[in-house]
Amino acid sequence: MYHHVKQLMYTVRVGEPDPQFGRMLLEQFGGANGELAAAMQYTIQGLNCEDPARKDLLMDIGTEELSHLEVIGSLAVCTCAPPRSRAMRPRSTRSSPSREAAAWACSTLRAIPGRPTT
Repeated sequence: MYHHVKQLMYTVRVGEPDPQFGRMLLEQFGGANGELAAAMQYTIQGLNCEDPARKDLLMDIGTEELSHLEVIGSLAVCTCAPPRSRAMRPRSTRSSPSREAAAWACSTLRAIPGRPTT
């Protein structure tokens, strides 16, 4: 079972966006050796473990890796997204944050050199 604390442990302020660094953060987030892969590996190993002590340890590590996803994802959004004033736009014209994040992630991933576009 998970308990989500809705506040990050550390506050990070990003002055200027840096898309190149943001793409590296996205790779750390969901790449082959990223936080998402690590969270899934530890969790699945924990689910398959018969020793209760080892199972508990692996599940704890998997949970910690999930918290890393939140930190890396928040940093990627701050680093890649251009600064914008949401307060200036009327509420009815704002899109949902998840839709904005998905559009931003898709455009950023397409911009990675050497990555095939679809």
